[in-house]
Formats: sequence, structure tokens, C-alpha cells
Amino acid sequence: MDNLHIFTAADANYLTGALVTCLSTLVHCKGEKALHLHLIYSGVSDGEVQRFAEELGPFLGTKHSFEAHNLDEALVEDFPIQTKHLTRMTYARLYIPMLFPELDRAMYIDSDIMVRLPVDELADMNLDGCYVAATQDINDGKYVRSCCDRELFAELGMDMRQPCFNAGFAVMNLKAWREDGVSQKAMTFMAKYGSRILKEDQSVMNVLAHKRWKMMPRAWNFMVVLNKNKARFVHPSVVNYHTVSGNKPWFFEKEGPCEIIRLFYSYLDRTNWLDYHKSEAVWRCRWSAHNILMRRIRYRITDLFLDAHHSLTGRRHYRRA
Repeated sequence: MDNLHIFTAADANYLTGALVTCLSTLVHCKGEKALHLHLIYSGVSDGEVQRFAEELGPFLGTKHSFEAHNLDEALVEDFPIQTKHLTRMTYARLYIPMLFPELDRAMYIDSDIMVRLPVDELADMNLDGCYVAATQDINDGKYVRSCCDRELFAELGMDMRQPCFNAGFAVMNLKAWREDGVSQKAMTFMAKYGSRILKEDQSVMNVLAHKRWKMMPRAWNFMVVLNKNKARFVHPSVVNYHTVSGNKPWFFEKEGPCEIIRLFYSYLDRTNWLDYHKSEAVWRCRWSAHNILMRRIRYRITDLFLDAHHSLTGRRHYRRA
């Protein structure tokens, strides 16, 4: 019986989220396949990685396994970050086909995703020769034109009306990636067009997998924006909850009307991780509140400026969130 290899990636900012991603995946595994979980990390101490593995230990049992891999920061240090809450570890998934040549297929789950139902049933899904299976992105990001500037699409001759996928939860055809040199093409693309992409590695993957990705139902990657004062309820048919904004569950305390935040802590409370990271958790909650306030102030100032510009010129401009 082959293992199902599942990857996530994190630096110190996302390590708590990665623990919940791995833990929730294990808790809901009901099939016969054994899971081999991989954490690709950077900027994390050996002690934290060891503690991470110890917290997962009771849930691995004798059937499942875990392995951590330190990614050389030099591999991603020159890649651009346009989205403020992301870190360069988001690019780690582009290296999976090259770093694990023995694997033909793998599942990638972002470290801000909570798994609620078994994902191992996707282990043998037919990818139909596609590079990746994923769900369509949401809102303004659901079409390819949201990934890069429009002039670049004209140069590449791409159809901007094609759907765009979210790379947070994906089944990757590693064999096809290697056969077609997709990872190498990604590095070349980044070197040439890195300043013109809008959604980091997700943009690169959408360009290189243009018309060669398989769409999955939204329940496999249900994207939500968290607000501790908004009653976000957990829907029974959703497989994975993906918190796509800068407000991550570990930035909030567990009390409140948001069921998704409480769901996150229901997994985390099965471990002793919060005791280990208690001071860090408090600091991050306060820092998150500061960031939210400053972002609101910046948006208000920008809106006032654009309204004044519209009054003077008659031309309407819109800020990007």
C-alpha cells in the first residue's frame, strides 16, 4: 500500500497554523492509506521543529509518519511578495517536484487550512494529465487576469477569461511537472516577470498550468475571511476551511461568535502547543489588532484621496484591497 504524501510549508509566522493543518488531517483520516506528512520550513529553530513533531506523535500512531525538511532560504529570498500577510515560504511548493524525485504525486495543503473531513479519498483521483487539481479562486481572483498585469498576458498570448485556481489546496502531478520541466520554467518565469505578478506563486502556477488544471468542488478549499465579531458558522459539507486574509485564527482568542476560530482551537487544544508558545500567541494577537487598525486608517486615507481626485478630474479610480 503506497503512502499518501501530504506537504505543508511554514516559517515561524505560520508554524502554529501548520500544526493544526497536520493535526486536523490526521484526525479525519479514515481510509486504508497511510499518510506521510511533510513540513517544509525555514526560519524555525530545531527545538520548535522537534516540539512540532512531538505534538503530532500521539496522532501518528504506528500507521502514519511525519518528516520535516529545512528549505534553504536562498532559494526563495529573491522572490517578490505582493500580499502583505504572506511570506516567501509560499513559494516552497514550487520546489516539491525537484526535491522529492521519488514521488509521482503529492497533496499540498496551506498552513492556514483546517481539514474537517477525510482528504485521503483524493489519493487516487484521475488527474487526466493535468499538472494540478484545485478549486477555483474567489471574488476578483477567480479569473486568470487577476494573476498578472494585463500587458503581460498580451505578451504571453493567454486568455484572460479562463478560470484561475487557488493554490492553497492542491493535488500535484509531480511526474508531469518533472517531465515538462515545470519547476524550472517557474524559476525562469520568476526571474523574467517576477515584478509583474500579483499573487506570488499562485500566479506562476496559473500561468504555467494554463488550461492544464482540473477543477475540484469548492468544498475542498472553502475560502473565508475571518472577523472575530462575525458569526462564521461551520458548514457540515465543507471539507477544508481556508482563511485567506491576513486575519489568521491564531491571531484571535478562542472566545467569540466565530465558529471557525473556535474550530481551530478545538484542534490546537488537543496539544500542549499553546503552553509552549503562550507568550508568542499573546504578542501575535496584539500585533494583529494593531495591523488591522493601521490598515483601516490607510484605506480611509486612500479613499479620501481618491474622492478628491475624482472631484477635481471627473475620473474615478478604485483602490486595491
